[in-house]
Amino acid sequence: MKIITAVLAVLIAIPSFASAQQFDLGNDLSGYRRFLVYPHLQQGWESMQRGERDRALAEFEQARRLAPENAAVALHLAAAYRKFGEAGRAESILRAQLKQTPDDARLSSALADLRPASRRPAVTPQPPAVVTPASSCTDVTSTSCRDAATVGAQHGSGPVRAPAETKDATSATRAPAAASRREHAPHPERVQPPAPIAVTQPDGATDLRAALTDALQTHRFDAAERQADLLLAHDPGRAGLFDEVTYTLVEAGAAEQATRLLLRAYPFAAETPAGRDTLLQRLSVLLEQQPGVFSDEQLLPLRDPLNTPALRSWQAALWANLQNCDAVRTTLADLSPEYGYDDWMRLGDCSQPDAPTVAQGAYARAHARQPGGRGSRAFAYAAHASGDYSTALDAWRSVGAERLSGDELIAAITTALAADQNQQAATWLTEYRKRGDALNHRYWSLLGQSYGETDAAAATAAFERAVELRPNLDDYLRLARLDRSPDRQVHWLERAVDLDGANASVQLQLAYAYKRAGRAPSALKALERAAAMAPDNMVVQVELGYAYWHAGHAALAQRALERAWRDDPANLVLARQLVYVAQRLNQNDTARWYTEQLLDAPSAFTDTPADDSVTPAERRFGFQRLHEDLGRRVTINLDGFSGTHVGTATTGPQAGSGYRSYSQLEADVRLGNPPIRDGSTLVARCHPRMRWPALACVGSRGAVRSSIWQLRIRWASTITAAATCSCDRARHSSTAGAMATTGTRRMEDGFPGISTWTRPNI
Repeated sequence: MKIITAVLAVLIAIPSFASAQQFDLGNDLSGYRRFLVYPHLQQGWESMQRGERDRALAEFEQARRLAPENAAVALHLAAAYRKFGEAGRAESILRAQLKQTPDDARLSSALADLRPASRRPAVTPQPPAVVTPASSCTDVTSTSCRDAATVGAQHGSGPVRAPAETKDATSATRAPAAASRREHAPHPERVQPPAPIAVTQPDGATDLRAALTDALQTHRFDAAERQADLLLAHDPGRAGLFDEVTYTLVEAGAAEQATRLLLRAYPFAAETPAGRDTLLQRLSVLLEQQPGVFSDEQLLPLRDPLNTPALRSWQAALWANLQNCDAVRTTLADLSPEYGYDDWMRLGDCSQPDAPTVAQGAYARAHARQPGGRGSRAFAYAAHASGDYSTALDAWRSVGAERLSGDELIAAITTALAADQNQQAATWLTEYRKRGDALNHRYWSLLGQSYGETDAAAATAAFERAVELRPNLDDYLRLARLDRSPDRQVHWLERAVDLDGANASVQLQLAYAYKRAGRAPSALKALERAAAMAPDNMVVQVELGYAYWHAGHAALAQRALERAWRDDPANLVLARQLVYVAQRLNQNDTARWYTEQLLDAPSAFTDTPADDSVTPAERRFGFQRLHEDLGRRVTINLDGFSGTHVGTATTGPQAGSGYRSYSQLEADVRLGNPPIRDGSTLVARCHPRMRWPALACVGSRGAVRSSIWQLRIRWASTITAAATCSCDRARHSSTAGAMATTGTRRMEDGFPGISTWTRPNI
């Protein structure tokens, strides 16, 4: 027996040696690949010794996927299938590997041991029994020849009937050797066929087998496919027949026809579990060997999930090998807890682009089954991408820094910093530096982030080193945040803009830096660029509106602020600012409307800045007066008093005079459109006053002693012109006067004691 056969037999017979098993994987595997494959072989072998079929096969299959061209791995996988009674699958694996490594004697030996002659199915009919030239039977009509034919038929080596389409059934039993003898016979005349021999007549299955064999030998593969269908239909209940027929087709080179046959019979529900598994595996191998041969419509039945997790696992593996992720997701969509590690990895790999949440869940299950493997790495990447940095960090820790590649270690450090685990990041940075790898810009950037704000100088130095090696936008922004000098902040942010001038966020940061540096025009230009790049960014619109307002562009400020307020009507600060902007633009109705929004909001005046001395009640009253004043054009005031004592009001016509009663009427009309108090309002006012003597009775004849009529016109609060006329019956006199004032002094009732006042008698 060959070496590999002996080794496998010893290993199967001595389970106690499993834990110490050494696997000779040859020299065609790199150290890294050997590191990945060996644990699966070890775990598969231990599971096989314990009789755990599914786990053992899963481990060996994973090893096969990691090293698909390694003959030793194929031999171990075939041995596992053979142990669990699936010789057909084992044979398929060995033959597939033999095509890749035809010079490997171990494979041929294992095949010979797997299918000994005594156990091989008679799927290839033997040539018809004929008398060879070396035989002593030279006359086919003799009794001895007929006896020999009879004995051959009884032992199964007699002539086989030719296919049904041959014209002469009798002549079909004659082999080429017989024809050769006739050519060399001394008498060339045609030999008459002998009388029929009393042998057992072959049944219909034998005819079909013969026709199948003939079609395969002549490479008429489509005809062989038809004969195979007929043979299967003739004896549908025979165990193993389908396996035998499809295997025969594959061995003869009719792989496409065998695949079609398998697709028509899929999912092999009538087969035994072992037979079904063999056929499914054969179908998988054939489809993988013939990419693009079969259309999606032909493969459509394979997309329907089968009824058990084990079968769905096979389906997922098939579709993953065919690189059809849609089918993989459909097959494993039920998320059965019985799926294995490889199933979850397939689901995660196929869901990552379009369904990252599903992918993360699949990787999490794979990580739980085999911590520290590829599933843990994939889970760490997926968790980091979703923002679950703590979970991602735990996944990286399960792998261990010593098993991480350089890029993976950098990714783990990034996750640690995102999870605010700077100490862990510093430890891994030290590990990375000890390996001797090149300290690139990524390393210096992560080193600067690990310092945080605890050591701003070291962080700044690290970031400066990073941008020297490769300019990076994020590093420029970090440098701007660390630097306390407004001019240096402007410097770093201008370099960031040079690197990514179309980034509205960077333009906004630059505008803030310009503002802190006292460069308001530059800040306004930066905000305008940011607004053009991101017109839907309301933060930019608000900042632009205030910048326009401070620059004296009220109309532009109103446009920007209104756009931001429409996006967020609950922003009462914007509404208050829009009141002031509308007043500046002489838009009474607009200002009143925004004032109403403030007065109707209960929380508009509850929040008062700490440095504001005005109470919320006073602020609310101010906006109420503003709302009333914005809609006023004419104002009429009437007041007066009466009594038995001398009045002392200082606002009377002649303060301190002995008058018992007094009244006045005032009418104020705002000119212009709209009538708004904006610092340049033009007002016309009529102001009549009357007084009564101390002993006069209201309504008595001659009670009114004096009266004053005044007309004033005021512009703004600095220039006032007035004309006054007074009449005093008691003194039988009349007075007329005119005055004008400028500056901050205002007339009080038209009687200031100033030099511009004239009062001639008329």
